[in-house]
Amino acid sequence: MEGLDRRYNVKVTEEGLKLLKEEAESDKVEDLYRAFLDWDIKEVGAKCLPDKINIASAEVIRDTLVLQITQVANISAPTYDQESKAFPSLMRIKLTDGHARINAIEYEPLPTDRKNIVPGAKVQIANASVVNGSLLLTPRCFKLIGGRVERLAEAFEAGQKVERLRRLGIQANQTGNDDAPPPFKLIVEARKGSQAAAKPKGAAQPQQGGQSVADMGSSGREEATGRGRGRGNGRERGGGNAQGRGRGNGGEIGRERA
Repeated sequence: MEGLDRRYNVKVTEEGLKLLKEEAESDKVEDLYRAFLDWDIKEVGAKCLPDKINIASAEVIRDTLVLQITQVANISAPTYDQESKAFPSLMRIKLTDGHARINAIEYEPLPTDRKNIVPGAKVQIANASVVNGSLLLTPRCFKLIGGRVERLAEAFEAGQKVERLRRLGIQANQTGNDDAPPPFKLIVEARKGSQAAAKPKGAAQPQQGGQSVADMGSSGREEATGRGRGRGNGRERGGGNAQGRGRGNGGEIGRERA
């Protein structure tokens, strides 16, 4: 444990040192260091970040610390194209000693390939300024050591791949590519569309009592026609009776006078 700290500035717990010896199958400092680079620091690391560092308004970490990347993103680039050189590099990195975490911002361009800055990789921090709880990373205080924790790196790379495929699928659908996956649609909206398509245009909608608008119109016309016929027949019958009665009465009066 002292050899790792004195030679590589790596701080591990006693339990962590045992795990590294089992992994390396050796007690040599070089072998333990190589095993440490590929091991999750949360399982072997000892606390080294200052207390309340996340709320420090202005502070300088003068000690040389070895930390692990937990999250990384280029906040100037879209999530589906993090490795594109079309966008300036402005990395936001979350670091941990296995116990505490701290945010870090790329304050000056870092001479490091962004493809190697992945969760699980180890970095070295020395004489780093902390402003409002965030480390300001410059080439003078930041050094990428390396290492690869397979579980963390694979999850990160899979997430980036999903974002790229999702973006490519959207672009392909916009350009009419039949091989691209279809755009996402809510099931509720799809059902509403199918129900609307199933109803024929101009179909009569049922009203109260189970009678449609068309049935109500036809029954109204029939009632109107029946009323008109009844009135016409009444007039004809009334006029004929009056004329017959008048003629009959006139003949009787004439006979009486004679």
